[in-house]
Amino acid sequence: MKLAQILLTLWFLSLTSHTFAQLTDVVVPPTVIKTEKENNQARNISRFKLNVYNKVMQAWEQPADSHGQIAAARIWLDDEGNIEKLIVESDHSEMIKTAEKAIKVVAPFTLPEDIDDLSKLKILNIRFKSW
Repeated sequence: MKLAQILLTLWFLSLTSHTFAQLTDVVVPPTVIKTEKENNQARNISRFKLNVYNKVMQAWEQPADSHGQIAAARIWLDDEGNIEKLIVESDHSEMIKTAEKAIKVVAPFTLPEDIDDLSKLKILNIRFKSW
């Protein structure tokens, strides 16, 4: 009797563990798995935004009397990378002027060609902080 129980238990375990492995393979949500193309596009979007930020910061001249001041810029781009709309907010008027000038000097921006959804590139936010 004990041998029959052991064999039955082993048989049951082999069935359930096999089924569990199959279920584990099936349960992976498709949204978790990104294609190489999606990963490349995400990387290129990040590179584009970093490139824009670096160019703007290189062109920005901090106002002399603005120590500790902050400005926030929001840039809307068209399909060619031209500025469609630009809003810069700050409590310091010179921060607004110099931030706007830096952004306009480096525009238009060259958009990556391999991006399927350009909307991810068309609104940019840049924060300026004077030291």
